[in-house]
Amino acid sequence: MVDIPRDERKVTDADFFAAMDLSRRGLSQVRRAVEAGDLDAAKRATVDYFRVRQTPKWFFDRREEIEHVGKGTKVDLARGGVEVANEVLKHRFRLNKGAVVYDFGKDLNWRTEEMLGAWAAPSILKRTPFLRPLVAAYKQTGRKVYAAKFAELTQRWLDDWPLVVDRSFGPTDAIFSKSEGRKAMPTADRVCCWLDMVYEGMAFAPEVPVETAFRLIKSVWFTALQYRRYEKSPYRPANHHLWERGTAPFFFGTILPEFPEVAKLSDQGIPVIRKHVERSFLSDGCYEERSSNYTIGSVRFPEAPGFRGAQSRRVVRPQ
Repeated sequence: MVDIPRDERKVTDADFFAAMDLSRRGLSQVRRAVEAGDLDAAKRATVDYFRVRQTPKWFFDRREEIEHVGKGTKVDLARGGVEVANEVLKHRFRLNKGAVVYDFGKDLNWRTEEMLGAWAAPSILKRTPFLRPLVAAYKQTGRKVYAAKFAELTQRWLDDWPLVVDRSFGPTDAIFSKSEGRKAMPTADRVCCWLDMVYEGMAFAPEVPVETAFRLIKSVWFTALQYRRYEKSPYRPANHHLWERGTAPFFFGTILPEFPEVAKLSDQGIPVIRKHVERSFLSDGCYEERSSNYTIGSVRFPEAPGFRGAQSRRVVRPQ
């Protein structure tokens, strides 16, 4: 395993491109820009690549809807409420099923004591579920304000919450950063949410700067790479081990083959998934591994408060 960087703030754009397999089909424009030393052009080419690439498949693909926003395209109203998105515009975020609303104020001070806690209620926002209502409202109404707020919140998140993994973190640990309460489970959930932003097309909306879209993709790569630290993690039954050691790594490795080290996560996750299937069913047929429901929640759309129902998804499965 390569030496995995721990501090997202110190990872350069050049580091990102060095981690890519630029010989892959579809990345020729990125490769030429990198070879020419034009990293700005390489970033634009990377965003263009993820905007149009056909494989691998995520659970859904609605990128084409972005091209028809505001042009009469009918969007499923069950996918979200404009009312919830309007609250997000004011930095008011709902938790869980919407019973509690946290108001972060006009200036959006993310780094409150509760947000820094690993188990405090608003720490659920570290999964960034508040981005999903903006997508639905943008596609339903065509109002640019929702895409602009998506760009603002994503940029603020990247600026205010870069992932810095503790030096002491090892393959048996569950918290990337104790000082910021960054647990491996909800962090993987955030990566799934951000992948949704790519495949919903929101990252490529005209109101979203190319730099913002590139930083989102770069952060997805960096964060997914951290799960390689679980390569030699021992099997642990019934403690959410399946999600952070098996299912999430399998997803990340499958969906990001452009990055050879991240791609290894697919093979890393498969034996963990198999082991849980073999060992987690009790003699009466019940299933003891507690993260099964967590996995279902993380890979259904939508999961964010204010949404109803689950859209059908194209599911990838280990062979």
